[in-house]
Amino acid sequence: MKTFLFIVNVFITFIITSCSVESDIMTVSDPLQPYIAFGQIHNSMLEKTEEAIEDILKTRGKDFNPMDWVELHELQKAQIQYMNISDEHKIMFTTALDDHFNYYNMDYIWESFTSNNSNGVSEAVEMINQLYAIGIIDIFERNLLYKLNKYIIRQKSVTNFSILSSVQALADQWRNYYGVGGNIDINKKGIFSAYILGICLSSAEWWEDNPESAAPVTRVAPWVYADACGALRSGLYAIIQQQVQNNLSGEVDWERVVYAALAGGVITSTTGLKQVAAIIVSFLF
Repeated sequence: MKTFLFIVNVFITFIITSCSVESDIMTVSDPLQPYIAFGQIHNSMLEKTEEAIEDILKTRGKDFNPMDWVELHELQKAQIQYMNISDEHKIMFTTALDDHFNYYNMDYIWESFTSNNSNGVSEAVEMINQLYAIGIIDIFERNLLYKLNKYIIRQKSVTNFSILSSVQALADQWRNYYGVGGNIDINKKGIFSAYILGICLSSAEWWEDNPESAAPVTRVAPWVYADACGALRSGLYAIIQQQVQNNLSGEVDWERVVYAALAGGVITSTTGLKQVAAIIVSFLF
């Protein structure tokens, strides 16, 4: 219990300036910047999770078993309480983390997301197509998400593939198509990909800036593809679930979608930290 309280106190000491996105009035030349700000929340949580794991390992060693993930999950939820977001959004984010607890099992998430069904279509492509059929995304956004999904798969299998430069190229395409004149007052088309690109850009930049934090390239070291996969899958699911509940109305609660995407990205990225991967390997082999 003392260890847990110590780690929670560590969380209190940090200030996440990027987490005040809901209260900021942004007049910026980059129309993606408000969405990238949400991605910075992902990076802040990843950094503090890494610090928490280090502190636990120093005090308890292998007594911390991430195979059940419960303590780590509670530490990540505790971090939310000290973010500069509204109480409503804290509840939303915490609930999203609980809803995505199974994302710690990255092997399962990856397999279900990329495996083709009987029609030869992966879960990812099928959900993207559903959003297009409902009218939530347009054809440009559909094709952009297709490309992102391909980059995620390629980054996992090709070790020297730079997903950061590829996502940056997608972001430029998004800006050219949706961000005419630098306006952020766009319609609902383009919003989903903006949030996902914001999380992916921030994540890829963090891993490039902190290569020492990543596990070796093994099956339990997802690196950047895990973050992007978790964010995209959970965001897609959140929208589809809303449509099922609302009789395919086409209306989207974007706040719930982005916190779902953040939760998926945060949890899957945790499995790529070298401390977590090392402990998993010690238990499996």
